[in-house]
Amino acid sequence: MRKTKIAKAIIAAAGYGTRFLPATKSVPKELLPVVDRPVIEYITEECVQSGIKDIIIVTRYGSSAVEDYLDSASYLESILVSKGKIDLVNKIRHTYEKANFVFVRQSSNIPYGTAAPLLSAKSLIDKDENFVFMYGDDLFLSGKPAISQVIDEFLRTESFATIGASMVPESEVCKYGVFEFEDVGDEKILKNVIEKPKEKPYPSNLVNVGRHVYNQKIFEYIEKTPLNPSDNNEFQLTTAFLLMSKDLKVTIKTIEGKWVTTGDPLNMIKANLIYAKNNPEYKDKIIEFLEELLRE
Repeated sequence: MRKTKIAKAIIAAAGYGTRFLPATKSVPKELLPVVDRPVIEYITEECVQSGIKDIIIVTRYGSSAVEDYLDSASYLESILVSKGKIDLVNKIRHTYEKANFVFVRQSSNIPYGTAAPLLSAKSLIDKDENFVFMYGDDLFLSGKPAISQVIDEFLRTESFATIGASMVPESEVCKYGVFEFEDVGDEKILKNVIEKPKEKPYPSNLVNVGRHVYNQKIFEYIEKTPLNPSDNNEFQLTTAFLLMSKDLKVTIKTIEGKWVTTGDPLNMIKANLIYAKNNPEYKDKIIEFLEELLRE
């Protein structure tokens, strides 16, 4: 398989954010803020930093605010310009000027699940094209962008997919999909994924996170993926790339950096504290506040 520079990313932003209700009744969870920016901006910025300019965002009914956020806001910009607030204008503009955004509504004819956003965007991926897939609620604090690390591993190997992974403490493994793999030279070859394992010993401490690179052939396996009655009949991407791994090489890349998930209110609070602590403007103030809070 000839591998060329990866130019497209698909971002899943079609969830209902039920764990954040009532906040997400009218605000998509991808627009909930981490410090001063919504989650979706961190993810799109990571794509841009990794050389990806064509970004496909799969949304759902009722999430048009995501499209509005990633579009220009000429009226607001004109007000800011008239007040001389050019720094704020630049903050707004860089969100939409650095990438070409395409929005796709997740099809109601596709069963709900992690594979649905990918299948909804199938027509925008060319034959034998390689592309990125990212979840809309996983962030990484890392020197080199997380998805760039996964891309490099994909391009380096003869794999048809590379799945990003993060190492977690043993006490946390049971919360995620954990990888079983075989070390072959300097590659980790996927053998299995066990979702939320209940019994020890676990096959590893590497868990599935929202950074994947696929060849277009993944769609063949998504379309063959059966619904799992034990998982609310949801359409799971995990099943699809496991099917793919039976025929083609699928590798795992351990991402260097801190995985920060924002999938529920507690983790969103943690994400805000982590990012505030890593922001020079807020670092000292947030540490001081936390110390005061612990003394109360």
